[in-house]
Order: sequence, then C-alpha cells, then structure tokens
Amino acid sequence: MEAQATVSSPEMDLIQRPEPVTCVAKGAQVMALAQVAESVPEPGSLGNECELGDDFEIAPVVQEWILVRNAELTAFDSHFHLDRSCKTTKVGSIEALVGHTVGPMPEVPVRVNGGVAVFCDPPNYPREYPSVTGFGSAVGVHPKAPLRDVKGVVGQVERELRKDGVVALGEISLDRTVPEREWGRQEEMFVGLLELACPRRPVILHIRGRDTYSCEASALALRLMQKNVSPTQRIHLHCFTGTLDQVLSWSAAFPRCYFSISGLAARFDEVQKSAVRGIPADRLLVETDSPYLRVRCKKDNTPAYVGEVANTVAQIQKETLREILRTTAENGRRLYNL
Repeated sequence: MEAQATVSSPEMDLIQRPEPVTCVAKGAQVMALAQVAESVPEPGSLGNECELGDDFEIAPVVQEWILVRNAELTAFDSHFHLDRSCKTTKVGSIEALVGHTVGPMPEVPVRVNGGVAVFCDPPNYPREYPSVTGFGSAVGVHPKAPLRDVKGVVGQVERELRKDGVVALGEISLDRTVPEREWGRQEEMFVGLLELACPRRPVILHIRGRDTYSCEASALALRLMQKNVSPTQRIHLHCFTGTLDQVLSWSAAFPRCYFSISGLAARFDEVQKSAVRGIPADRLLVETDSPYLRVRCKKDNTPAYVGEVANTVAQIQKETLREILRTTAENGRRLYNL
C-alpha cells in the first residue's frame, strides 16, 4: 500500500489546513482551499467537536460542503447492535439508525448501505428480523450474559437461526473481564453454541482478555475453534485489538477468518497498528459496535459514524479513505453473502 504523494491531487480524500481562529473564519479558509484542491476536508481539522462541547457547531456552509463532497462515499458497518442502539437513540429501524447522529456530526460523513445487525441478548430477540436490502442479522449470546442453561439456550439460538434475515451466528466466545468463577460457564456456553456452526454461516467471535491484546483469551478461543469447527469455517473476529501474531495464527488455522476494526483503533499502540497493517486486504472489516466505541468521543455511537473508523484505519495503513471503504464493503458483502 502506498501513501499519496501530495495533498493537492483530486484523488486525495483528505487535505490539511492551518488552525482556525473562529468557526466562521475556519469556514472561509476551508472553502478557499477546497476550491483549489477540489478534495474533501480532513476529518478532525474542523476542531475536536467532542472536546468543544455539544453547543459547538460547524459553520453551516462548511458542513453542507463536506456532506456534498462525501455524498458518493458509501460504507458497510460489519457489526452494530440494532436493539441496543435503538433503545439509546429512540429510533425504531435500521433505515433510521444508519443516518442518525448523536451530538457532533460525523467528521467523515458516509452513506451506510449495508451491514450486520447483531442480537446477542436471548431475552430480547425480536419476533421478526429486519428485511432491508444490504443488511443482515446475527443471533448469538454475549459471553457476559448470566445464562447457565446451555442446552436451553442452544436450542433457542438454533430456532432463531432458521428465521428469515438471519445470516450469522454471534456474537459468542470468551470475555475474561468477568470474575474467574464465570470462566468455566463461558467456555461451556461457547462450545455448546459451536454445535450450531457450519462453514457457510459466519461465526462472530467476541474475544476479550484481561491484558491489552487479549493474548490468552485469543489463544484459548482459537484452540476451542480448531477442536469444534471445520477449518473452512467463516469467522468474523469482531472488535479486533490483538497482535500481528494473532492475525497470522488465526489466518493460518482459518483461511476464511476476517478481522474487524472498531473505534478503539484511534487509541491503538504500535503493536496493534502493526497488526492492522498485517491484516490481508481481502480480510479487513470496519465496524461501529454501536451504541459503543465511538471514535474519540463519549457520546452514543451509531452506524453513521463508521466513516470515522474507516478513516482511522486508512491513516494506520497509509491508504486512502475511499479504498478502505470500498475494500471493507466488498469484504463484508462477500463474508455475509449480502
């Protein structure tokens, strides 16, 4: 992957500008430079809105210009919680959620035209799953769910997987942030749910350990997967925060393993950035995990902000935003057959 040579090429997705004094002055500067460069303003150059507060607004003419210039950019959010996001935002559908913003507008506006809505709370499974072109649903059990009836839960998930619109099993797996006394229950539930795995249906894995890179949890999850599913199994490692060794290990064991990057990437150290650079281009995904993990902001997340995640990945990989959006969308549709 090669970085762009200049900031003045029309092919660039981002440009840099001097620091502004006021929002209005900033707008004038951006518009003047944009007319010369004919490219999209750099995300974040209009100020860190999260730090400036809810009352701060980008000059309307500048915000409108950004939206117009980015109007053709589309994105695939590979992992968002529809039920939880609708509860926090008070919207009632995928169509409404993907364009819904909370607080500051997206620094990288995109049109979300595909993705996977995840349902991992058995008591709250919907009676019917959304039927929206470009989107699918996944059904699973979050590792931290306090459920002990493995046979009963597996039976319930199996019934949900037969419903229209459901394209994946997950999220499932291991979360070691709970007390150690719960670890055995997690493993038992994980293995039980893997009985429902089949190569044509992706399995979404939530792997979280006590260390920064979740090394021990990842190694155990990998062993359990190797023991219980086919090497041809399609896998989605959701919210990946691991190391390059993990990328290589999972890819070797499961050639159809995909790695999804979330808003946490904005705080990645060099070890994690190296892992992101080592993910094969045809196995890279981006996600919001909404309503969680918004990039550099404590507000609730929605799929509307997935462009900010893609931009973070583009910066790490020294690739263009447009290419990351294109590649991750193709990968997501291929993985989930959408």
